[in-house]
Amino acid sequence: MPANFYSEIRQAIETQFKTYWDANGAGVPVKWDNVDFDQPDSGIWIATSIMFASGEQSSIGSSALETVRGDFVVQIFSPLGSASDASLLKAGIVGVAMRWRDLTVSATTVTMYSPSVKRAGAREDFAQWNVSIPFEGRRVITRP
Repeated sequence: MPANFYSEIRQAIETQFKTYWDANGAGVPVKWDNVDFDQPDSGIWIATSIMFASGEQSSIGSSALETVRGDFVVQIFSPLGSASDASLLKAGIVGVAMRWRDLTVSATTVTMYSPSVKRAGAREDFAQWNVSIPFEGRRVITRP
């Protein structure tokens, strides 16, 4: 697989999420994967990560379809003792932003599927909910 395949998947997912979150996330800060972040002492904040999983060649020939699957994970942190409804409202916004979207960057297409929301317990002074959105990236590779 070409090296930029994974970068294009990341770019497609992060661009879609950032565009929607900036307009609908009510100013809730985002910790992007591998970017410095000053964690707030109070209030809701979220963290994102892209978890690549299996990859495969989905066709044969001089032009082959390569496929990579994975999950886009958004962790929602809210102060312990605060109402869960605010976190679940943010989980709903994440779901609307990403569910059943076809995203394209260059020659790469990424299909986002239906999200799942799970309570992940507590982390320091914050309760944590995880929203996981499965995805599939596809790109036709032309062999030399």
